[in-house]
Amino acid sequence: MFAEEIFEGGKKKRVFYTSFEKIVLHARHLDASTDLVRLAPFSSDTSILNFQVGTGKTHVLFDYIGQYLATGTDFTIFYCAPFLRLLNEITRELSKRGISYFDCTQIDSREDEDTFANPENFDYQVQLMTPDFLLGSGGKKSVRQALGKSGYKDKLRDHLLTSERKVVLIVDEIHEKTSIFSSQHLPELLQWTGLVHKAFIASATFTADAVEVSKAVSFLTGRRITVFQADRIKGPQQARLHLHICTQEYGEKDLHPLAGLEEVIKRYPSRPIHILTAYKSIAQKLATGRDSVAAEAVRGLVPRPLLLTSDNKTPFNETKNSIGTTFKTGVNIVSKDGVLIAILPGQNTDQAGSLALGTFTDMRSSVVQAFARLRNGGDLHVFMPPFDGHIRSKDFVTQAWGDMLLGTKVGVSSKDAGIYIEEDQVLTDFDKLYTHREKLLAAFKAIADSETGASYDMLVKFEGRYDFVLSEYPAFKDAFLDKENQGLPSLILWMAVHDQFINCSLETVTVEKYVSSSVKKAAGEAWAEVFKKSISGRLPTHKPTSSFKAIETLVQLLDEDAAESDETPLYGVKKVRIQELVANTKDAADAVLDLSLSWLSPDGSVPKKKDWFTKLVHDSKPWDGSSPVEQEDYYSVIKSALNDLATETINTATLLGGKLYLRATFDKHLSEDATQLLAVLANALKEAVQSAFLLNIGAVHLPGFSTANPQTEQDYVQVGLRMLRQALGLVGKQPSRIGRKDLFGVENPHYLIAPIAHL
Repeated sequence: MFAEEIFEGGKKKRVFYTSFEKIVLHARHLDASTDLVRLAPFSSDTSILNFQVGTGKTHVLFDYIGQYLATGTDFTIFYCAPFLRLLNEITRELSKRGISYFDCTQIDSREDEDTFANPENFDYQVQLMTPDFLLGSGGKKSVRQALGKSGYKDKLRDHLLTSERKVVLIVDEIHEKTSIFSSQHLPELLQWTGLVHKAFIASATFTADAVEVSKAVSFLTGRRITVFQADRIKGPQQARLHLHICTQEYGEKDLHPLAGLEEVIKRYPSRPIHILTAYKSIAQKLATGRDSVAAEAVRGLVPRPLLLTSDNKTPFNETKNSIGTTFKTGVNIVSKDGVLIAILPGQNTDQAGSLALGTFTDMRSSVVQAFARLRNGGDLHVFMPPFDGHIRSKDFVTQAWGDMLLGTKVGVSSKDAGIYIEEDQVLTDFDKLYTHREKLLAAFKAIADSETGASYDMLVKFEGRYDFVLSEYPAFKDAFLDKENQGLPSLILWMAVHDQFINCSLETVTVEKYVSSSVKKAAGEAWAEVFKKSISGRLPTHKPTSSFKAIETLVQLLDEDAAESDETPLYGVKKVRIQELVANTKDAADAVLDLSLSWLSPDGSVPKKKDWFTKLVHDSKPWDGSSPVEQEDYYSVIKSALNDLATETINTATLLGGKLYLRATFDKHLSEDATQLLAVLANALKEAVQSAFLLNIGAVHLPGFSTANPQTEQDYVQVGLRMLRQALGLVGKQPSRIGRKDLFGVENPHYLIAPIAHL
């Protein structure tokens, strides 16, 4: 993507003069004297450093800075980093090396120009800045800040010209702020033409928009680009990667699905824990909230975690607990006992749009950057929302395990997300969008008169591909991948099982709140073998019992489905989920029900229908006949919550003449305690439905559920109220309007109820 040619006058003409240098890393960290011998620091070009995270790109840049400063006063270094916290890390490294610098980010307004724009500051040979400063973007205070920055830069430029100094421009982590380099800001960059002798652009993740910016920067060095890159290799110290798949959506208003945080935090009582969240609202709620197990666990950390968000400038401290959004990049956790917890964005955030990714915007780059904070081992826990996209694997065992994990464990039908989509494919589709818009504009000009067309170009002017890539491509890529079912959770699962992370290796996969056990592998054991054993233990065994007919029915349905499909069958059957068959055919539903009931009663006796609820919830097993899983006894929780709710409701009834009376609309007048008990009941009902397979697919219903449309999303509060009415004996009883006017008012209906000893 760095090399580009155009045709002019029938001849091919080079736009950028690009050469590529493949580096073979002999050690974990880059060494300028051995690995980059072909990088000539004093030649005029734009050098691209494209190496994986943790290879020491920043230290190599400091080595080159030392070489420039050793020449005397010939060079001034512009070190440009995207975030203030990253600049803070740079300042600490400069101070260690005894290098003085001027921090340009302290210039906030035009008034600051008089304070800072003086020869003493211009003589600092290292000028620290952000892309916003370099390109004249002032953010929310753009006019005031841009004027102050412009005044300082103008005087600095004059000073450098007068003193005949050359500028070395270093742009670190280029992928983080590409939109700043739009064509409207480029004149601020191009003003340094003739002064910039060398440019370094560094990143571990060069996306299409980062490549476009790199080419734009190369205009300062005569469009000469040298790309230095190396194959990705696994580091010698691997962190242990633990994936936590939540079975319910989570967000700022509901952190209950993240209850697994408590167990993770308890696991490391004496190790600093760092929690990276997608949004500061989640970080703040976890750090200060009191209404969830997850928040209580975070608040219970000693010492209390530092809150690191864009609202403050608190520095990251590896030795202290922390939670926030600002350490996805620019900080290193070097301890071998480091603990990093990443909480991916949930679906029910308050952010606009279905793809509210926050810290994890530009999914693939953000994941690589965030996970690489652990540099020397440790433990990385990733909490992710429910998902159904499964990126296809070439290995059958790995593919089957992923389908099993999403289907039997998480309880959803996995969607085939195809093979891993390379960035070139995304860019090809994006270019189609740009070409389409070009055609629309051409069509407009074809029907407009020449004066209108010229006026449009003068006033509006259609943006070129460069600006279109910078402004639209990052969001397009995330949306494209999400649409193809290759969103964040699917991506991470695929990268984990295919060992794509350079600093961590998959250790465990836990399905939170659905299955309490984890899939683990022994030291030296391959994941493929773990998956194979896991799958083989879940395949139904043929036995001449009453379940044989049910098994035969399911196999027949699967074979028929495969025969009707044009797709290539997978091992004789189409890749179709049992759940889909159950949802669409009565025969499949009956077969699964018969099969499950036979597994619930190994002695062959089929439980009576009235006992289904007790049996299916209390002794719930996965549909595939494996041994019972350890899970919460939802039946007992539901019965206990219902009993407490009924008792509390009776206690608030009105006693008159030795009889208890209850409003017919009592659900609108529940006490605060009763409302809380109803919430507990509703939550238990929801978790039970998601945990017991036959309840989940609608083959059997909880009391109070409508059987007309089992797939309809249920309001569990209303289900709980229906169960309460049944428990109080009010179902089928007509409320009375006779008498009791002094209790409820004229013509206000009511019930006469009797105390309930037990339910």
